[in-house]
Amino acid sequence: MERDATVKKLDWGRSLMFVGDFNMVRKVEERRWASNKEMGEVEINEFNFFIQEMKIEDIPMVGRRFTWYKSNSHCKSRLDRCLVS
Repeated sequence: MERDATVKKLDWGRSLMFVGDFNMVRKVEERRWASNKEMGEVEINEFNFFIQEMKIEDIPMVGRRFTWYKSNSHCKSRLDRCLVS
């Protein structure tokens, strides 16, 4: 999604919920790599911009910091989210 793209505002008089694996983190601390790979700062900013423009909130997790773990590795990320209006 391009930053300049117009995001249409939804006004249906009801709440919206987006739940699932977004394959993107909102901040660098939400992803741990086995090696020191660079995070996609542009992609993080675009994901946060989308959330802000849609006027939705990211419900905080309870009990776990990460939702995805690579087996036999130190790689982990918070990819699963619940976003609500």
